[in-house]
Amino acid sequence: MKFNGPFKEDINNYIDYRINIKHQKLSTVKSELKQFDEYTLNIKANNELTNEIVENWLTLRKNENPKTLNKRLYTMRVFAKYLNMIGKQAFIISTNYYLKEAKFVPHIYT
Repeated sequence: MKFNGPFKEDINNYIDYRINIKHQKLSTVKSELKQFDEYTLNIKANNELTNEIVENWLTLRKNENPKTLNKRLYTMRVFAKYLNMIGKQAFIISTNYYLKEAKFVPHIYT
């Protein structure tokens, strides 16, 4: 997968880190980061992960399930932690930001 945005090197290094150190398959993470990469290209972001970029990226989209947003949120939190770990300034979204998912309550007709 090719990344073109301002975080392209960081994203590629992060994916390599997760694969080599943690031995993880990252198909979902890669697709979420690809969407984020395209988003940063569209907004003409620089190479700093600010709270404005993160919060705008993590807005619940029309017809989006909260579970999907929470997956994106987790990916961004871990990516931001990685950036801080390698010495780059990055905003880490709070764990309190997660959306509660609506529980399905079945209705039994009698």
